[in-house]
Amino acid sequence: MPEPNSGFVSIHTGSGSSCGVKESGELVCWTTNTQITDILPENPAYTDIVLGEGGANVQSCGLTPEGAISCWARNQFSVDIPTGGPYTEIQSNYGWLCGLTTSGALDCNVRTGVSTFVDDRNLALANEVAALPPLSSFEILTQSSTITSFCGISLDGNLVCIGSSLPANTLPGAPELLLTDIPIPEDLEFVAYSDTTIELFWDFSNAFISSSRNIYRDGVLIASTNNRTSFIDDTLQPGQEYVYTVSLVATNGVEGAMSEPLLVSTDGRGQAPDSGTVSTTPHPGDPTNITITRYADTFLELFWDRSFDNPLYLVYRNGEFLAFAPGPSYFDDDVNPDTNYHYTIVARERTGNNLIGVGFVNEPALNTE
Repeated sequence: MPEPNSGFVSIHTGSGSSCGVKESGELVCWTTNTQITDILPENPAYTDIVLGEGGANVQSCGLTPEGAISCWARNQFSVDIPTGGPYTEIQSNYGWLCGLTTSGALDCNVRTGVSTFVDDRNLALANEVAALPPLSSFEILTQSSTITSFCGISLDGNLVCIGSSLPANTLPGAPELLLTDIPIPEDLEFVAYSDTTIELFWDFSNAFISSSRNIYRDGVLIASTNNRTSFIDDTLQPGQEYVYTVSLVATNGVEGAMSEPLLVSTDGRGQAPDSGTVSTTPHPGDPTNITITRYADTFLELFWDRSFDNPLYLVYRNGEFLAFAPGPSYFDDDVNPDTNYHYTIVARERTGNNLIGVGFVNEPALNTE
């Protein structure tokens, strides 16, 4: 705690930091986050402040008596500073920095370049923010580093909320979200990692944020997941056929309509092409020219041509996830010379969860006669 502990008019917290504003406008901080406190401004006379939320975002700013936003802690992840004031109030989170103008309008800047999905969602939310009625005060609500909502009080005293991290209960007097308001997952496809493991993918570009996704197999609910675009099912049996459907569930518990069914066969799936694979949907970003160099009985290395867009690679062996690979190779030092292996290389976006491509290769046992 600061000493002397007196004369404060407001208190603010961030990640590993707390700051108070005194009657004189002096800024006093006590924190373990030296990125915020080591460069405190001298005699700022702030009327309002916001602190970095944590992680890589250390952006901390204050509102000057003239109504301008002035930031003392910034880095490459910071949001551009709004300059359309004067402002009466400021708020921020991981990707937003907003000021409330004297006319009651919100002036917000948002950081882009996180991922196509998050960028599209934030830009859509920015359009909703611009359409809000004049406000007397507002809050930015943060559910995670990529999910944001806004709540404010209009000049006539009504509560106004928009966005995706709202509580499950509806606003006073607000209508319940109807089933017809919830979009249907589209373009279901799958990738088979073995005869017992597949991953479902679906399109989620409509930017609807639901509380969960329900996964059905043969008409039976098998999982509810918060993963937005895919689901791994490793409980299958070889030589079987399964039918999958996916639905979205809104924050108020209403479940939307089912997707079109997807038929999945596990007969010979997940093997390299020379072992009888029935090919899954091809992608232009499939890792190609996958080869294996065997250095000894118990270790080997996989190599492949780099896919476009510099993806992140996921390596599976006999249907089980092994590791993430940042580049086009993977060293496996835990193989058995008496075991046949098939490897699956999955290419995904680094900043999202979108599938780019899949490749397969087999490695027979050394002692096969």
